[in-house]
Amino acid sequence: SKLDRFVTKFLSTSLVESEFALVDSAAMLRKTIALVSLQAAVKHIVIHSEFQELPLIRADEYLLEHAVLNVINNAVEALDDGGTIKMSAEMVRQEDQDYVAIEIADDGYGMNRSRLRAISSGSSERGTASGRGFGLFITREVAQYHGGHLEIESSRNSGTRVRILLPVAMPET
Repeated sequence: SKLDRFVTKFLSTSLVESEFALVDSAAMLRKTIALVSLQAAVKHIVIHSEFQELPLIRADEYLLEHAVLNVINNAVEALDDGGTIKMSAEMVRQEDQDYVAIEIADDGYGMNRSRLRAISSGSSERGTASGRGFGLFITREVAQYHGGHLEIESSRNSGTRVRILLPVAMPET
């Protein structure tokens, strides 16, 4: 039902209606970890987190929080009983633009190349019967909606690393 509410809000929201504000991404990530910590503990999954001091980003916190939750939920699903999820956030510079890079990595079963291509190309096709991949598609759309992008690295039996890059908020003059 959470995903249904998210998709409904996301698809019905226009730029004018979005609730963009300055967001402390480290605080939002700590809140998100708290939301999934019980689910992870039940599966004996350890979540390690490391967040540098980060500049603010201009974002719709609701959309961004759910985009991060999509990635974490995929990581939890990819791990059997046990495993590790590493979350970090740092400021990076790409192509003369400063970004907050939110990284979520797991040591699960990973994805094959065709699944990675489908997600990167924007295909919303599901690669498995359980529908995994739709959450990453939505996460990619949220990142782009915020002027950022998504990077995914994965290989079978070696885990997956997802980076959500969001532009740093420019100071208002």
